[in-house]
Amino acid sequence: MENHKFMVYVTVQLLLINQDKLLLMKRKNTGYEDGKYGFIGGHLEEDEDFRTAIIREAKEETNIDINRENLKFISIVHRKGMTKNYVNIFFLCNKFYGEIRNNEPDKCDEIKWFELNKLPPNIIEIERRVIENYKKNNNYLIEYGW
Repeated sequence: MENHKFMVYVTVQLLLINQDKLLLMKRKNTGYEDGKYGFIGGHLEEDEDFRTAIIREAKEETNIDINRENLKFISIVHRKGMTKNYVNIFFLCNKFYGEIRNNEPDKCDEIKWFELNKLPPNIIEIERRVIENYKKNNNYLIEYGW
């Protein structure tokens, strides 16, 4: 029997909200939930804390700058995938600097603001659950896929 250590992959994700509108990105060519809308986000890199990672991801994906003090932790998701297990860390931010643009057109079809009460039907399920919890002011641990 092969002896191996269990690994969990960590991602950080951002609910960027401005005047009751939520910024969503439509995924393409990623191999995960392509054609669906999701949040700004990505994998935690070595020697990064969660806030540093989401600030980096926001800059890489959308060209915006965010200050650490404007990030509010809102949820954690423990997700069982088909081949990997993930811990997704979610932050909320209402203040950013710079002009939003699609810096990764190879991975993102579009970036669009949606009213919180008029979201598109094709949102990644985990993101949908986090949004629903946020709207109910019920931010907590979500376990998904177990």
